[in-house]
Amino acid sequence: MDQVQQTARGADGRFAGLSRAAALAVLAALLLLIAGGLAVSGGAATHGPPAAHAPGESDMALYRAIIARMRGGDSYDHAAVVEQRARNYPLRPIIAIRPPTLATLIRWLPGEVWAGLGLKLLAGLTLVLWMLRMERSLGAFPPLVASTFLLATGFTAPLMVEGACLFHESWAGVLICLSLALRTERRYVASALTAGLAVMIRELALPYVLVMVVAAGLEGRRREALTFAAVGAAAAGYLMVTWMLASRLLLPHDPVSPGWVRFSGWRFVLITNGWNALAAAGGAVGGAGAVGAVAAVLAPLGCLGAAHWRGSGLRLAAVLIGYMAGFMVIGRPNNDYWGLLTTPLMALGLAMAPWALLALGRSVARDVRA
Repeated sequence: MDQVQQTARGADGRFAGLSRAAALAVLAALLLLIAGGLAVSGGAATHGPPAAHAPGESDMALYRAIIARMRGGDSYDHAAVVEQRARNYPLRPIIAIRPPTLATLIRWLPGEVWAGLGLKLLAGLTLVLWMLRMERSLGAFPPLVASTFLLATGFTAPLMVEGACLFHESWAGVLICLSLALRTERRYVASALTAGLAVMIRELALPYVLVMVVAAGLEGRRREALTFAAVGAAAAGYLMVTWMLASRLLLPHDPVSPGWVRFSGWRFVLITNGWNALAAAGGAVGGAGAVGAVAAVLAPLGCLGAAHWRGSGLRLAAVLIGYMAGFMVIGRPNNDYWGLLTTPLMALGLAMAPWALLALGRSVARDVRA
């Protein structure tokens, strides 16, 4: 019991000092969000659990064909345009073409297996770094194991799914989580550079950089804000140049994307959370429909843990809320692989969710005893 109390003190966060009324309000909001998610989760997982399939077989074939052309001496922009055109993939707007960073990296490796090994090593390093940071918050061994397990559920795809190394979102998601692990009050350059690499691999990582700039500014950390802003600007400039090069090869009749603004709401957020290992396990037991139901519970808990934990300041909660708000507006059902970008961060919030619930329960019980 003393060990549990010591752990609870070590993991205390924003919810520890709430009044009974405020704690009850937070718990009520949590239950309402879970109930709402369960109500809209029917059919939310249309592609099955991630353990049962690779994310987008046709996309994998496209990426492999582009890399094969590059190994034959073709430039990335020409290879990407030719292959996407031949497979009737949209080429307009120009952002439908992925940045060349990942394909260039894999092109220079001896084989795809080396890219997979690199992604696994990167994910493993990220997990180890977060274990070390959580140890300072949790202290005791059993709670640390529990939180590490919950965190690891967000790394199923980079660690276990075959072909995940071909997906830009897999790398960008791990790099974002690694960037957050590397960032401290005194050291942030490595964190900023890692975030910039994530943007160069997938432009969807750019909102993370913006959050880091704003958070540092609000905390009065001018140098940190300027560092992230400079790295973000450089990465954005790199993206613009690569898209300009590719745009010269487009033809008037090239396919146009049907658009990503769909206002799919919370349902699409649950779709993107289907990459968590616990959601996959639910799907293995209860079928594809169970993936959405499990995600309906995991997503609010991940937000709760992120809001409770002080270890990253405003950053983790702000990044998760930002991406979820964006996914409620932007994203087609077949863009479920975007969840590879956010699932590691959601799992980080999930790792702190038990201690958030414990803090809320103590706030309620304390006032009851009083």
